[in-house]
Amino acid sequence: VCPWHEPDHAVDPVAGMGTQDYVEMYRHVQSVFRAHGASNAIWVMDYSVQIFNATARNVMPLWPGDDAIDWLFYNVFEKGKKGRIKRGEDFTVLATGIYNALLANSTNATSAACPRGCDFSSKPWGIGAFGSHADVPAAGRVDFLKEAKAGLDALPLRAYLYFDAKDSAIAPGAMQDAYEAFLKAPAFAANDAGAPPSSD
Repeated sequence: VCPWHEPDHAVDPVAGMGTQDYVEMYRHVQSVFRAHGASNAIWVMDYSVQIFNATARNVMPLWPGDDAIDWLFYNVFEKGKKGRIKRGEDFTVLATGIYNALLANSTNATSAACPRGCDFSSKPWGIGAFGSHADVPAAGRVDFLKEAKAGLDALPLRAYLYFDAKDSAIAPGAMQDAYEAFLKAPAFAANDAGAPPSSD
């Protein structure tokens, strides 16, 4: 369960959408689940790619608390139309940069920004949505998927969800081939019957 994904770029205290409003909403939703006897919900926090720069200040204040979160997700989107694509700012730079920034800010100490702790490293991590937009040159979209496949070994993430829709939909041809190669990566079969033991 992910109440309101990518909340970091929707912070607007004037409209009643401050960081504390979000935390209270998130924990209220959990209390409703508990009141109805739900015991099998997995709770997810999903930050946008914008925490790479523009909304990084919102990460810790939006965290509902270590006791409230089961999985930490962040998103990685390559968008030419918003001017994000610069030399070297690709899947590897974005995914690794966000990962390292979150890890550097992970703490089990409480503070004004993290009254219930922000121990991000105590949770399993994944990429909640990633994709390369159609306005990126075709060769760049292929490279994006090749880097995502290489990133399976570079980052200790446990989930990857490609947003195969709208302007991030997989294009036929070379991009489709790269996507299929990504899906066939051994990491995705590590828990299948007969697969070799996982290294972690």
